[in-house]
Amino acid sequence: MSATVHSPEPVLARGPRRLPDWLTRRLPPWALVVVLGGVYGLTLLPGAGYSPDTAEMQFSGRLLCVTHPTVNPTYLLLLHAFSRLFPVGSFAFVANLFSALCSILACLALRRLMLRLGVRSAIATATAIAFGLTPTFWRMSIVAEVYSLHALFLALVADGLLRWRQTGERRALIVASGLYAASFGNHLTTVTLLPAFVFLLMA
Repeated sequence: MSATVHSPEPVLARGPRRLPDWLTRRLPPWALVVVLGGVYGLTLLPGAGYSPDTAEMQFSGRLLCVTHPTVNPTYLLLLHAFSRLFPVGSFAFVANLFSALCSILACLALRRLMLRLGVRSAIATATAIAFGLTPTFWRMSIVAEVYSLHALFLALVADGLLRWRQTGERRALIVASGLYAASFGNHLTTVTLLPAFVFLLMA
């Protein structure tokens, strides 16, 4: 009596294991925060100085007194509120830390803007990190200055307008308009965005 020989079942080849979707979504922005936060943290100005403007911003943010024109009330109010929420070290250090935080948030907003435009996540993240590490932007991210907050305002306004155009969500337009109005109290060069703002509303 012949024994029946069973052929072994074929083993299916397994492809590379994919990361969970939640990790794929969260890893790139956290990588941006870690890279830029590390660089800014290691190079952050520890106290007062660097330039007359930086020292003036640190002094005025503490006392809520006016600076040289254009006074920058939005920056001073936000800096003063930030210092109350995070009273770590000297006020000069807190003012420098505020710039670093604004820069990181600006780069996150820039990444989100690129994602809305259809840019792949890896490319958008790498581009935002590269922008955050450019010499000029880095120098303004580690001292008390208005330019980090200025970049954050511009990125948020552009992202809000694009979201409104893509989804028709009225709240996005209202938030973008409010941020744009507040940005004039930080740096007047934000007026250069006005033609694009009007065009999007009229188109």
